[in-house]
Amino acid sequence: MLVLLLSAALGHAPVHETLSRLDNTELGDARRSAHLHLHQGQPEAALAVLHPTDDSTQALLLRAEAAVQLGRIEAHGQLAEVIRVGEPADQARALELRADFDPTRAWHDVAHAVLLVPTAERALRAAALSPSPAAALAMLAHARGELGASVVLDQALAKAWIDVGEPLRALPMLEGPTGQTTEGRLLQAHALDLAGQPHEGRALRSELLADLDRRLQARDSPLLHLSRARCLLALDRPQDARAVLDHVIQVAPDLAAARALLASLEPV
Repeated sequence: MLVLLLSAALGHAPVHETLSRLDNTELGDARRSAHLHLHQGQPEAALAVLHPTDDSTQALLLRAEAAVQLGRIEAHGQLAEVIRVGEPADQARALELRADFDPTRAWHDVAHAVLLVPTAERALRAAALSPSPAAALAMLAHARGELGASVVLDQALAKAWIDVGEPLRALPMLEGPTGQTTEGRLLQAHALDLAGQPHEGRALRSELLADLDRRLQARDSPLLHLSRARCLLALDRPQDARAVLDHVIQVAPDLAAARALLASLEPV
């Protein structure tokens, strides 16, 4: 602090202005530290580093997030205040947190957050919580309109078009990089099936399987084997898919997606 005060004097800057800048720097550092603690699941530590005199909206949001993690009732009021007075980014984050804290209004809050400040992650969450396929489609379409094309959004939007019974509307979402992924190619085939073009759909799946086989010859990979198992299932070859999944779990026992897919093949 003495160095800053000396610098202020030499530069003829008012001391109160220098102190104000110093205070703002300290408050900002405390908020950043609190954010890091919250990211690491340490809400008590986050509350401890925040300055008691920091009454900014950002500090209130951090205190609210700590209260959510701790399950404290005061989170309701704190989040409501941020939603009332905060900037759009802070409001959107508060809405997400309230959805965590109060599942009864989760869909409404996450959808509101998407409309305020859309992100792919928020849009996917809103789609998952949506009360109808049409509502999910609306959320994803809004986010894509604001953010532009991306593999994750385009795949989700293609699924949404399929869910509302418009498979041909899904196909434009599956062009470019999205259509080069295993998920994108399987979605293309599924959309073609639903649009009354099963031969084209099967041809796409067979082409994908041949491509995966070529890639596995060049580089053995559990993830490629997992993709191959999914393709085999889409080609109605469950026994072959099961054999591939058994191999994947042997070489990569921690690959949860392989275990989940194998479990889905077990009889109920």
